[in-house]
Formats: sequence, structure tokens, C-alpha cells
Amino acid sequence: MLRPLPELPELKIIETNSLKPHEQIEQGRVEPIVRGLQSDGILKNPPLVMRLHTQADEYLVLDGANRTMAFNSLDIPHALVQLVRPGVETVRLRTWNRVVFAADPRALFDRLDAQTEITPAPRDRIEQLERIAAGMRLAYLYLPDGSAWELGREREALDDRMEHLGALIEACIETGKTDRTSEMDVAGLSGVYEGLAGVLVFPSIEVEEVIEAAIEDIVLPAGLTRFIVSPRALRVNYPLGLLAEEKSLAQKQTALEAWIQKRVQEQAVRYYAEATIVFDE
Repeated sequence: MLRPLPELPELKIIETNSLKPHEQIEQGRVEPIVRGLQSDGILKNPPLVMRLHTQADEYLVLDGANRTMAFNSLDIPHALVQLVRPGVETVRLRTWNRVVFAADPRALFDRLDAQTEITPAPRDRIEQLERIAAGMRLAYLYLPDGSAWELGREREALDDRMEHLGALIEACIETGKTDRTSEMDVAGLSGVYEGLAGVLVFPSIEVEEVIEAAIEDIVLPAGLTRFIVSPRALRVNYPLGLLAEEKSLAQKQTALEAWIQKRVQEQAVRYYAEATIVFDE
């Protein structure tokens, strides 16, 4: 006999135009999502959203900005989301670092140097990590030759900091190919990426800063933040046809709750208490 499920994440139907992304849209990622939604006819993973207290009918998109834009592109009036409730779900925020490859390290250094002040980082690795954790500079550059560099001056106002971070990321994209990584040590990336030019490491950003930015209409650079929420609803596979129907929001919410109840009764919902690595993304 299966053990009873814990309290399920709160899945909710909301107006698509009430979703407010906290980061820039990556148009190159939106079009494949649109094609996938049209082909599959289902929403696999609901975007993560948090209610903005400044607006009762506005929701901040923590994860899923490109899916949100895909819904807009398809003119689907309502979206299925997971409503994140801090204090109920565990919410953590990490930053993605940016690895640059298929490029020359000197070219990367020069492009970044043209964007902001670059100074050598302390030689001691522990001191480097302490300065990164404290957010003492805009970002940190590690090159394949083992050198480490600090980018920018002391921590700036939120709007200026996000603008300058966006310029650094754009410089990386203009230099070569880029990828997101949680790795902070360039040595750990050696052999993984052909033509490794370096890795840009970003200090942490607080959840409160993301909310503050949204309230002030400051949009963060794309691919900088990664929200980790537990529990997280994945592989929901909700039919898009139910979201596109000409029914009221209340009617669609009732239909969603009935659909979830049926899935639970059919034992189609499973809870994983342990960290899970998925191999079919």
C-alpha cells in the first residue's frame, strides 16, 4: 500500500496577463517552447510564481519566464502555475555562473575590461570565496591560466548593478558560446568545454532583492537567478485545451481541482523525498 501523500503544492489557474517575469525574456528559448506546447498539447511543468503584495492580481514569475511568454504568444488566456508561499514551501535562491567557450581568453578579458574596471583578485582562494560570498564586487572572472580577477567596484544600487551585470553577460555572449553553470572553479570545467575562455562567477542575490526589483520595475538579466523550491510540482502534464476553453477563471480552477483529485485517486501522483536527478530533460 502506498503511503499517504504530503500536502500537495498549490496549483492555481490565473490570468496569463497577470504574470510579471522578474528577468529578461530569452526570445531564442521562447520559440522552441511554443512549438513544444503546440506539438504536445500539454503544460509539463507549471511556472513558479509568488503573489506581489503591491498588486492583488499580479504574480511575480520566479521560474518560467519563457514559458509565460510562450503562453502569451499562443493567446492562451489562463495559465496553470505553482503558487509559492514562503514559510510553507522552502524557497532558496542561487545564481547561475556563466562559462564562456569556443573563444580566446584574452578576447573575453578585453571585452569585459571594456565594460567595467578589472583588478587582480587576492591570491588566496579562501579569501576569494569570502569576497564572492560577501558580494564585494560585481562579478569575478576565472581564466584557464589560473588567474582570478575582480570586476566592478563596491556593491552598487540595485538598478545600476543589474544594468551592469546585464552588460557583462552580453559581453560574454558576444565573445563566444556561453552556458550556465554552478561551477566556480575553472579547473573543473577544463576538458568539458572546447576552447574554454573562462568562467564568470556572480555573487548571490537575495529573494528580497528580486521582489524589490519587481516592485521598482527593474528587470534582472536572463539566466542569472535560479530559484529552488521544495516541494516542486513537475511532470503535471496538464492539457492546454482546458486552459484555452472559453470558461471563467473559477470554472477552470474547479476543473483543475477535480483533475488533480482524479490523478491522486489513480495513484498517478508520486512524492520523492530525496534529491532526484532526471535523465530525460
